[in-house]
Amino acid sequence: MKKIFLTLAIIFAFVLDMGAQKPVKVACVGNSITYGAGITNREKNSYPAQLQAYLGDNCEVKNFGVSARTLLSKGDHPYIETDAYRQSLSFQPDIVLIKLGTNDTKPQNWQYKDDFPEDYQSLIDSYRALNSHPRIILLTPVRCFLEDDTSINPQLIEKEVCPMVEELALRNDLEIIDMFNLFDDEWKQYLMPDRLHPSSIGAGMMAQKIYDFLSIDAGNAGATDATGKRVEGKRNHAVHPVPGNEFRTTVGWIEGADWYRIIDDITETLEGKKLKLLLLGNSIMQGWGGTRKAITTFQGKEAMNAAVGEGVWETAGVASDRTQHLLWRMQNADYKICKPENVVIAIGINNLGGGDTPEDTAEGILAVVDEARMQFPDAHIILLGLFPAGKEKQAALRVKCDKVHDILSAYGFKGVRYVNPTRWYVDENGTIKDGLYGSDYIHLTSDGYKVAADKIAELMQ
Repeated sequence: MKKIFLTLAIIFAFVLDMGAQKPVKVACVGNSITYGAGITNREKNSYPAQLQAYLGDNCEVKNFGVSARTLLSKGDHPYIETDAYRQSLSFQPDIVLIKLGTNDTKPQNWQYKDDFPEDYQSLIDSYRALNSHPRIILLTPVRCFLEDDTSINPQLIEKEVCPMVEELALRNDLEIIDMFNLFDDEWKQYLMPDRLHPSSIGAGMMAQKIYDFLSIDAGNAGATDATGKRVEGKRNHAVHPVPGNEFRTTVGWIEGADWYRIIDDITETLEGKKLKLLLLGNSIMQGWGGTRKAITTFQGKEAMNAAVGEGVWETAGVASDRTQHLLWRMQNADYKICKPENVVIAIGINNLGGGDTPEDTAEGILAVVDEARMQFPDAHIILLGLFPAGKEKQAALRVKCDKVHDILSAYGFKGVRYVNPTRWYVDENGTIKDGLYGSDYIHLTSDGYKVAADKIAELMQ
């Protein structure tokens, strides 16, 4: 299979006199949500930072967000009075993303609501006047879930601010991205911990939506990328390498760790070792534990030590990772330094859980396999693909897992051993055997890890 990574597709391409492509400058203008207030490792996990990761080196994304700022010039903290605003103008951006209006709904600010359209128009005009002649895109505020309407008012955001932003976009013939319902209509703590500011995971959803908007629709006939090259097929996030954005200790990480700290932990663990076995994947693979310091899950450690030997294996599994996150890690972290004799891959369940189709998930898994073959040319590579999920054979997630395995089993692997682990865990009716899975029927128990450890040891022979 050819390595599948979609070319960055942005409407504008800017070229130097010497013929080299300039980075497309993207200015993210906004309040605390743009700034990344409350997000661990904000510099890497705010939505502009994650958008940079999606867009890649052909773009330069700058975060000009400032907390508590209003669009209204008579508001308590007007954005146009900030250094960030002046810096955004000096940046001479090619694309401007404006997301303001949330703080304007505070009572002391909303008394000036009649000025909102005119003040917003003045802001738009200030960017239009730049020599860079930027593409200006308006973003509606995201829904907030505050229950006390004495401050920021969720109803005013929905019923008044969003319609005004939409009207301004129409009047100015500008593009608009509707962010309001991005997190649906029910509060989810992991997306918006304080009911107002997105978490790093929520910021990642914002970045992906904006990236999708800025990218071409590769499914359209005759679609081209920024270089004019024809792009075939549809966009598949599962094959586009991006960093993860997880941050919760509930996924088996030490207190205060974010995704980047976990990646550093893996690098520190692998440094200076020559391994018989390296495990790559998500939380199921993280659960082997190994000698890593920044995780708290070690259900499979004893079983793997008994099956393979102590000190000769490690896991580079990361909870919540999808294929695109593992691809990024493999390309940006030096896993080959441990020179593993065997590499076992199990990834993709979080793609299915996150809404990817079995077809897109399988494509992501195959992209990971291609990367592994390049990274570890001398290793014996074993692909498990997906552990079975869902207690019964008819469970919705199990059906999707089986579909992925159908696709993988039909693929002609070269230099890679593919094994479907489903039969290790189910009885003759396809039901998960007692004691091998936790109550979510996704994660393994210690006994479940023992089954896998013994099977992996056999495969390594």
